[in-house]
Amino acid sequence: MRDFRPQETTLTQVLFRTGMIIFLCSLIAFFSIYTLTKKEFEQRINEELLSITEIIKQSIESTHESTKTLEHLVDLRLFTISEVIAEELKGKRIDEVTREELIEISKKWGLSNISLLVLEEDGDIPVVQSTDPDEIGLNAKDWGYWYTAILELFEGKSISVNRGFSQPHYWIGPLSLSEVNDHHYKYAYYYDGQTDFMINPYIKAEDIYQFMDKSGPTQLINKIKESYNHTREIAVINIPAYLKEKPARIIEPITDKPVLYGTHEYITEQDELIFRNSLEAPVFERFSFKRDEEALEKIFVSLPEDRLLTIVLDLQSQRKVQSYLIWVFSGFYLLATMAIFILGRLVARRPVKKLQAERERLKVAEEFKRTAELLPSAIYKCKKDSNGVFVFTYLEGTVTSMLGLGTQNVLDRHIEDILPKRLSHNFITALDLAYVEGSSDFTFTLGNRTYHSVLKAVVDPDDSTAVLEVAGYSIDITEQVKANERIHHLAYYDSLTALPNRACFLETLDLAINENSEKCLSLLFIDLDGFKQINDTLGHNLGDILLQQVSRRLRSGLDKSAFLARMAGDEFTLILENYQRQETEESCKLIIHALKEPFLIENHEIYITTSIGVSLFPDDGEDSQTLLKNADMAMYASKQQGKNGYHFYQAEMNEKNVCKMKIRHDLHQALIQGKELSLVYQPQHCLETNQIIGLEALLRWQHPTKGFISPADFIPVAEESGLIEPLGDWVLYEGCRQFQQWLHAGMSPLRLSINLSARQFKQRDLAERIEKTLAETGMDPAYLTLEITESASMEDTLHTIQTLNQLRKIGVKISIDDFGTGYSSLKYLKDLPIQHLKIDHSFIWEMRSTDRVALAIVKSIIDLAQNLQLRVVAEGVETKEEHDLLLEMGCHEIQGYYFSRPMMPEQIFDFVQEKNSLLVHD
Repeated sequence: MRDFRPQETTLTQVLFRTGMIIFLCSLIAFFSIYTLTKKEFEQRINEELLSITEIIKQSIESTHESTKTLEHLVDLRLFTISEVIAEELKGKRIDEVTREELIEISKKWGLSNISLLVLEEDGDIPVVQSTDPDEIGLNAKDWGYWYTAILELFEGKSISVNRGFSQPHYWIGPLSLSEVNDHHYKYAYYYDGQTDFMINPYIKAEDIYQFMDKSGPTQLINKIKESYNHTREIAVINIPAYLKEKPARIIEPITDKPVLYGTHEYITEQDELIFRNSLEAPVFERFSFKRDEEALEKIFVSLPEDRLLTIVLDLQSQRKVQSYLIWVFSGFYLLATMAIFILGRLVARRPVKKLQAERERLKVAEEFKRTAELLPSAIYKCKKDSNGVFVFTYLEGTVTSMLGLGTQNVLDRHIEDILPKRLSHNFITALDLAYVEGSSDFTFTLGNRTYHSVLKAVVDPDDSTAVLEVAGYSIDITEQVKANERIHHLAYYDSLTALPNRACFLETLDLAINENSEKCLSLLFIDLDGFKQINDTLGHNLGDILLQQVSRRLRSGLDKSAFLARMAGDEFTLILENYQRQETEESCKLIIHALKEPFLIENHEIYITTSIGVSLFPDDGEDSQTLLKNADMAMYASKQQGKNGYHFYQAEMNEKNVCKMKIRHDLHQALIQGKELSLVYQPQHCLETNQIIGLEALLRWQHPTKGFISPADFIPVAEESGLIEPLGDWVLYEGCRQFQQWLHAGMSPLRLSINLSARQFKQRDLAERIEKTLAETGMDPAYLTLEITESASMEDTLHTIQTLNQLRKIGVKISIDDFGTGYSSLKYLKDLPIQHLKIDHSFIWEMRSTDRVALAIVKSIIDLAQNLQLRVVAEGVETKEEHDLLLEMGCHEIQGYYFSRPMMPEQIFDFVQEKNSLLVHD
């Protein structure tokens, strides 16, 4: 009998081995399927994450650029306003500017507030006047680099600070937190040396913040977090600010705020190291960590300007998907094992991998689509097909939905078949550029809306030269464009006359010079004569109406090619291209003639004239600043020659003007330092008693490098620039102080004469200022005589009488200086509360030639004074003959080299003692 047992054993073994082989093969196959599915899932996740990262990055970059543009327009607007305010306050002292006046100016120009700062001898720069009382007393010395910039403005230097924005005489800092409230402002500073204070206008920065909140990445970040459940946190970190010690208050948001957008609460130990590394080189890092039993992943992406994007993801959701995949494949594996011989081929053919990958891809895509639909405009992705033509692979957003477009409608379709011809051309051009350069952007209009598109190439992580696709987004910037247009109009056009302003004029002049470098160009600087008097007498409202009518009349008589602008106040400029000198002269005559007709405003018939200065390109300058400066000098030459005319620039004017500017600058410094200025005193001799009865204080300036500078050279410059007022205050105080020092030393009281300038005499608070000085120095007002010129006293007789009566109430005496050179009315002369007439030295000098007319004039003045019971002082007496003639005519007092030259303070005491023998010994 045959034994079949070995055959059964062999068959079992074959079956077992075959089953094991099939089992192992199926296990390996399904494990490979699982691994590939997981890898594709992770790759899809990474691609979507990379796209989102790029979109956020581009949004941040676009918002920062838009914000900078918006800030720059605000900077230019405040520059123009600062120049106008400086012109309005020109020549005023700090104590003459009231808070009410600043409030009116602030409202007029739409400012939040205006402050005025002064530079003190110890270097402090306090706020001494402001529309906001809380600002008064703040000191710029505590403001870091702001103090450096402000001090450089005061010193007339170029701004060395590399923050903010600067122009000649102007600097504006970045957005900054106020010291007195919780608002952020744009603070501007302007100082051109024509006042003793710096102008500091500023406005709230809420418009800029609203723009950042509305158009910036904050909204995008929040919506992505809402749509992606596995996104725990997104933040944009300002690395330098984050690594510094955290400030108590965010002073400058752009530099001091550690977290610019989003939140940063998931802080790890690795953060600081990665932050520091990002300052040295761009980073793209990611790592896993745990927080409260949660498995998380943190991603770091470098942004421009030392910014860093951080994203925290929840790994639990990804692990749930992986668990799900394991369960699915285990089930498939069990089914496959049970039916391996029956359904093997069928199972092998099942597209498990494809189904699972597609499911996860669709899930991520659906989530991304929900996010995209919430965004302001559109998000899209494009790639090149096999023919190298761009097709859409993704397109979602609110705008695309309204247009009936979406991923389903545009997938794999050519762009030119979907978008309008012009838009598709611009779009494809931008895509080509993004493929080559890595990024691009463009702006387009669709309907009545404007959009800005930003595109970024998405490269293969393993090959940075291989571009996988281009991702981009479009945002609706219509409101931003409209806001920019409004701000541009405010920055470049005058709100009162609607004419181009100074900033617009300078840009236009630069353009005209560059485009017409081979042709001629005329620049006219037009200034209205006597406009300030109209403002002072009829009011600023009527003055504004006059400026509007003047601008309309000027425009109506000009060619279309002429460019008319309002610089500031009552100053206009005119550019005439391709005009020869003769044609320019004709234009000047037409302007002068056009303004001859009276202006009818609120029942007032106003006559006004104009002075015009002309500079020619290229003869008088090859750049805008030189041409403008030279035309300005020529205009002042027209005013000096009697006004109501025009004058062409001549080279000699520049030399005189440079000399004046140097004197003005040095004189201002001399006033601040107080070491170069001094007083000398010339005795006044009584012819009746033959004794010294008074002293006249005379100002002297000893320049450290130029030596003695004559008052005839610097007093007119001081009058013109307004420095005569602080100069006059210094002379009054120093003279009274010195006089008291003599009295304390034992000298018998004399009369101290001090000159008042015409500008000082016009001060409304003159009596109060003098009374204050007398109180501070302790001087008895009975010993003080104030001298005003005859011409100054006759400018406004009503004001003269009121002011002189106020001074007499204080107790001081009044003398009319340079009598005989003006046009005094005897009617007013008898009404003036004066005690002395001072004969001008020119008449005394003419007496030397025994000029009968001069002798008669001097005699008449002496007789007039005696009849009015006034004492007469003759100045400039240098010879014995002049002394004898004046004594014979009945003159009371003389002053001049014949008796004594001006003397230093330390010489006066002994001189008076010797001449009068009135020294009282203790």
